[in-house]
Amino acid sequence: MKKINAVIISTIIFLSYLAILNPISAETLSVGVDKQYKSIQSAVVNASAGDIIEVYSGSYIEDLNVTTNNLEIRSASGESVTIKGKLFSDANSTVANIRINANKIKLHGFIIETPEVPDANYSGGIILTGTDIEIFNNKFISFGNGQCTAIQNYSDTNLSMGDISGLNIHDNIFQGNPAGGYIGVNITHTDSNYSLNPITVQKNIFTGNILYAILTDRNSINILNNQITNTGTNTTENNGIIISGVGKRAQEEVNIHGNSIKNFNTVGILIDIDSQILKNINITNNLIQGNQIGIKNTSSASGIKINNNTIINNVKYEIQNNDKHSLDARFNQWVSNSGPIVSKISGNVNYYPW
Repeated sequence: MKKINAVIISTIIFLSYLAILNPISAETLSVGVDKQYKSIQSAVVNASAGDIIEVYSGSYIEDLNVTTNNLEIRSASGESVTIKGKLFSDANSTVANIRINANKIKLHGFIIETPEVPDANYSGGIILTGTDIEIFNNKFISFGNGQCTAIQNYSDTNLSMGDISGLNIHDNIFQGNPAGGYIGVNITHTDSNYSLNPITVQKNIFTGNILYAILTDRNSINILNNQITNTGTNTTENNGIIISGVGKRAQEEVNIHGNSIKNFNTVGILIDIDSQILKNINITNNLIQGNQIGIKNTSSASGIKINNNTIINNVKYEIQNNDKHSLDARFNQWVSNSGPIVSKISGNVNYYPW
């Protein structure tokens, strides 16, 4: 009897171990004409952690609210699927068209459109909080005469949201010509601003009437290998990448590497942080071309390194440093092998050797 009990216990332990290694397959919930669900939101509401929501060809005019962890929301293979938002606001940009308040969400393969935003109104786009969210292979299109945001971690109820570490926004296309311009990615500070898991914004394409492509005032962010080209004509003041700040918190471990930033009416890369400690702000190997000002620093130059970039044909200044301390801008490539045109360097900038 003891041997039998021992065998039973061993079998139970072994089966439990197999269950951990090979959990029950995730359910796939189908959305579309003649499918299980007619709307994406109805599938989202009925999904459980680990499920896949697969959306078939069509235009879905709806706003989504995702609160279940570990979901993959994707277009079916080879299908053209548009999600067009409905809500906008005349007060601020924190009304979401897709709200993600969950961890380990994957969203990919969609055309994601804003509503037709009227003048002096705002579209909030995707507003997210949660860890290890991945948004990729989508096309974001902004419409109307107002101001549109594609992706942000902001909230109308909590301006300092929870942890967004591990966020990865990659291989998307951002475009559109709203009269108020559009904001591509807006990453603000969070309660977990010092998380060890960085945020990554990489290999995206930004075109159209851009107000600003990427803004961050958070630590631990990598902005890598994006193509950012303003092609709009209506926005009189716009910027490519902004490193900003709130209060007097430290700003650390920000890497802007391998990007192409062109044709902005104000600044290609703006470092605009008031009274903060900067550490390891690295701007490297970027092409910064054809902007009114290539790179502008209005904060402490300490902790900023601008090295190994190509900085050429920016209209007013290649680099402008408003701080009294020297800005490290060595080892860059300028329009001439003789170095930068001196009149296009403003402030205390160390640009030798180039």
